[in-house]
Amino acid sequence: MLFGVTEVCHFGVATVSGDLQQNPGNPEFMANVQDVELLRKLEALLNLPDLPRIADIGANPMNHAAPYADFLKHGFCTVTGFEPQEDTMRELIEQKSDLETYLPDAVGDGETHTLNLYRGFGLASIFTIRGQTLGYLRGLRRAARPQGTINIKTSRLDDISEVGRVDLLKIDIQGGELSVFENGARTLGSVLAVQTEVNFFPLYDDQPGFGEIDVYLRQFGLVPHSFQHIEKRIVLSKWGSAMNNRHAAQMLDGDILYLRDLSKPDALSSHDLGRMALISAGVYGLTDVTLRCLELLQMRAEIEEADLEAYLEGLDLESLQAG
Repeated sequence: MLFGVTEVCHFGVATVSGDLQQNPGNPEFMANVQDVELLRKLEALLNLPDLPRIADIGANPMNHAAPYADFLKHGFCTVTGFEPQEDTMRELIEQKSDLETYLPDAVGDGETHTLNLYRGFGLASIFTIRGQTLGYLRGLRRAARPQGTINIKTSRLDDISEVGRVDLLKIDIQGGELSVFENGARTLGSVLAVQTEVNFFPLYDDQPGFGEIDVYLRQFGLVPHSFQHIEKRIVLSKWGSAMNNRHAAQMLDGDILYLRDLSKPDALSSHDLGRMALISAGVYGLTDVTLRCLELLQMRAEIEEADLEAYLEGLDLESLQAG
């Protein structure tokens, strides 16, 4: 989430204009994303029956750098996005590849809600911005000026038949994430990775916090892996403008990656492990996770030794071990 950037959130796909773009991921991990040639070797080694499937609720991959942008560009996955606005949907349909599908659903709990609009379009939410937070954290007041409301009908994730299996679920809808999870239990039951926005300090009244989302996702065998981005703010005081060191430290919100718990691999099929290996390597640069998946597949005699050696030769394993 970026403040001061024109970002229109439609309880589905968010469109971004201007030169600034959302942080596509944690640079520490993104720098390690494997190159296309190496990913092709991994893909051949895994010999999956179909491509990994990504569902993106709350981010338009056509208008900002989604973490899976290159993964999609090179044909390693399919993506299903959600866009309830007709004009934006037409644009998406005109520009999409054969690997992309866009649906006109606003994803939520299946009910009709009042969507609160603010000057900072990326703040649009079914929740109302919390006044106490505006007076406590710096840089929020201007973006939080109300701009009216609209009614929006939502659909439950589990009721959208076109979605099918989801391997990576990415979601950022300004406080509505827990509602989507609670109405997407069947989808979460088989998902391999979730990248979700979570809240640390309440921006909205009655907004579910990080702890609530964490407890819910853990029920599905998903465990926190890494923060992809954390938005921090300066705490306000009457002396704040005179501070020499204006270091923002108060966490507001951020994007966190959850992965299926690989310490309990028996619940995962070999195809699940293969898709998790490819997503980990190609979207997030998590070579260690990929290698763990490959080790489990090797133990199951699911991959050819010669192909495995050919892939491993392309990795800087000494560097990984030293790190």
